[in-house]
Amino acid sequence: MPNLKGRSHQILNLLQSIEQNQPLYLLIHSEENSKEVLTCAILNKVERKVAISKFNNEDVRGFIRFTQNSPYEPTQIDMQLDLHEVAFSYGIDVLPTIKRRKQEQKRCPNIRETIFNPFHIDPEEVPNQAEGTTDQYATGDLSGKFGTLANKKKEIINTLDFNLPLFGYFSVIGRAIVIYAPDGPSLGCANIELENLEMTTAYATFDVPLQGQFIMRQPKDQCFTDTYIYIEISRPYNRNYTKTFNHPWSIHTNPVNGGKFNCPSLILEIN
Repeated sequence: MPNLKGRSHQILNLLQSIEQNQPLYLLIHSEENSKEVLTCAILNKVERKVAISKFNNEDVRGFIRFTQNSPYEPTQIDMQLDLHEVAFSYGIDVLPTIKRRKQEQKRCPNIRETIFNPFHIDPEEVPNQAEGTTDQYATGDLSGKFGTLANKKKEIINTLDFNLPLFGYFSVIGRAIVIYAPDGPSLGCANIELENLEMTTAYATFDVPLQGQFIMRQPKDQCFTDTYIYIEISRPYNRNYTKTFNHPWSIHTNPVNGGKFNCPSLILEIN
């Protein structure tokens, strides 16, 4: 097939078997011999994704819910926020918020205070707030897309976003939504989590000579869905330490010889 071309057709009733949990298989046949099967694959149903961020502190209460039926459709946003403190901007951070200690003083620990911008939209060239289409702003720039929270005690929004994926490599699931005061500090934050789904979590922790952790999460018993990965790793301080970059990493089925350090089994938890 040297000259592949894209086509789109509408065929009614094709997917009724999938809805009835009956497997369907897609076969590609030889051009010379229609009885010869070149390849085949099972058709897997794409389940709708619903994710939510819940805010519940003295300054911000409410939720932001995201719904996307498939990777090829826009994301529905349903927002209801009550603001008990003066707020201004809000957006999706590149990292989740993680509280490591019960006495953590920082309002939103672990975030980078950097808007999630995987397509490298230049912030100097975007339209004014709420004056452009959603694809003209950074993916996580919610106040740019929908307007700021300035002088508002309540924000209720129900809209579509064509640049806020819940599927694939650029998914916003697992990242934190952060609400900022006019002078910069965060008023509240909440991670974007899949709603009403039991998750399987796998994690690996390192102590020497590297320190850190890999955390991987996937909806339980849904092996074809996305896996969400959080990586945090560093090398203990050493005066003779030279920074290095771009280290490959891999996952092995069986334990491997780690040189001076034996590799324990991967730890699995159901949350």
